[in-house]
Amino acid sequence: MIMAKLALKAAPTFKAQVEIPVAGVKPVKMEFTFRHRTRKELDVYLADLRAKQAEGGNADEVAAVMDVAIGWENDEPFNAENVGEFLDSYHKAAWAIGNAYITELMQAREGN
Repeated sequence: MIMAKLALKAAPTFKAQVEIPVAGVKPVKMEFTFRHRTRKELDVYLADLRAKQAEGGNADEVAAVMDVAIGWENDEPFNAENVGEFLDSYHKAAWAIGNAYITELMQAREGN
């Protein structure tokens, strides 16, 4: 059995499929390119998210998506304006993107 070799540091980005909920049909899978975070960076990121939730503040969803992703599988360029329009059209997309991001990183953590 051949074992895969891992570099000392993980790649700075990774790709993952995100199931975007779409009204009236099944969720549509869309690939995003995400920023990798180290364990410490992820802990800080999650602590910040929890603090914002505890304060009851509404997070800026566009900024949140731009913070975790750097690209997407879409004909339109990945930028704040297009992300905003996308999130406005697909009501639960920001949640799906954030959840997929955290799940991917946590699965990587569980595997280590």
